[in-house]
Amino acid sequence: MKKFLAILLAVLMLVSLMTACGGNNEPAGEENGEEGGNEATESNGRILNYVGQLGDFGFYDMSQVVTLELAEEYGYEQVLVEYGTDSAVAVPSLLDALDSGYDYAVCSSWYVIDAILENAPVYPDTNFLVFDVAPDYEWTTENVYGVSFGQNEASFLTACYQAAMTK
Repeated sequence: MKKFLAILLAVLMLVSLMTACGGNNEPAGEENGEEGGNEATESNGRILNYVGQLGDFGFYDMSQVVTLELAEEYGYEQVLVEYGTDSAVAVPSLLDALDSGYDYAVCSSWYVIDAILENAPVYPDTNFLVFDVAPDYEWTTENVYGVSFGQNEASFLTACYQAAMTK
């Protein structure tokens, strides 16, 4: 039972890492509990977390948790941009956000993948990670990476865990 639980937790952590993106709702400079927003902080780089809307305990929230941990562990400044529920503003607001310069941009879904592939050469120093995209998508640029996973896999593992805990 302990071995099963350990494997289950490892798989869930892997799924979380695969959806990696994160951020928080605080203005720049207030990440990681800092007060104010104008202090100069040492940073190894910047991560853009570009998501629809936090609060549904789904992809976006899971990626926020993971990226917060990565930013803290590796010393990155993280910036969260939520484009909301209107997919029509997803691409324009992403392009506006990218102009601020990032080492990594973590984005989700098919709303923005075409714009990322089209504009990635304009941002050669930014590595893009796009999660929740079709596994057969054709990647045409070297600085864009896609992650696809089945949501049903986590549900299946959760059901197995629940069944193992019943008497």
